[in-house]
Amino acid sequence: MNAYRLNNIDLRHLGFIPGKQNASNIALAGCFDMPARTGKTFHSWGGEHGIEPYVSAAEISFGGREISLVGYVYGNGKLDCTNKANRIFELVDSFSDLVPLSCKWGTYQVYVNQSVTGAFIGDKALRMIFNFFEPVVVMGGSKTPGTNAEYGIDGISFKDLGATLLRFAGDRASRPAPKALGFTSEADGLGLKKTEAREITLKMFIDQPDQASFMATLDRFYALFSAPGLRKLSLPNDLSRQFFVKDGFKVSNINSWPNRMTGIIECKTTESGVLETYADLIDNSSRKITSSFNNLIKVKI
Repeated sequence: MNAYRLNNIDLRHLGFIPGKQNASNIALAGCFDMPARTGKTFHSWGGEHGIEPYVSAAEISFGGREISLVGYVYGNGKLDCTNKANRIFELVDSFSDLVPLSCKWGTYQVYVNQSVTGAFIGDKALRMIFNFFEPVVVMGGSKTPGTNAEYGIDGISFKDLGATLLRFAGDRASRPAPKALGFTSEADGLGLKKTEAREITLKMFIDQPDQASFMATLDRFYALFSAPGLRKLSLPNDLSRQFFVKDGFKVSNINSWPNRMTGIIECKTTESGVLETYADLIDNSSRKITSSFNNLIKVKI
């Protein structure tokens, strides 16, 4: 059985038996997530479609991530379970700084940032959920070189990244919502409304032969989505899209067996802008004609 140690103390010695997260066969969740960026990640100009992304190296920084651990305490009755749980609470109460949470999946410097919840299952079992926060996340890996793949991200096929695209969802076929007007009267701004940024969600399946290969795949995605600049997404029967990732991604449905480890990445991407609408093209053409006419008058004068 995988040992979970908190501040180097094996929780099994306190009566805690690791359980399984929803749709997973491991006790941890959140430990493989890519954290969201911190600070201002874009600016929305009222007179332009979409947004101006902040994607230079100096503008990119990341926050922490939440990690949960689920398991059980067994006893000969509710009082016995409660007493065993209190021993674990006393351990948590003794912490005054970050402590290592370690297991076969990795070591994470964490603190308990929410209540430790307990729910009785019958009279002789207590299901417990620990909620930790890892303030500093070290993401390894280097960006995978592009192979000029016809479909994928930045010329890298999903296969070379180590995943299979399951779903490509969002407002891909819709016009994004218009931005709020910056005028005193709405009538003053009719015809000048620009749209918000389009958001598309990528859902990808990782299926690797072992933990090392699984982690290597995640490292490729960490490196890809944290790299400076915009990413280019190319898919069959769709427009070529440029995007960046500001909210990180979640890894769920994690299952590990002796010769296989699988999981699902769900990542919300944000496009930098949208194609000009037909009305914009007409408007731009009219401006060019007016400008040329005014220049012609100035020359004659």
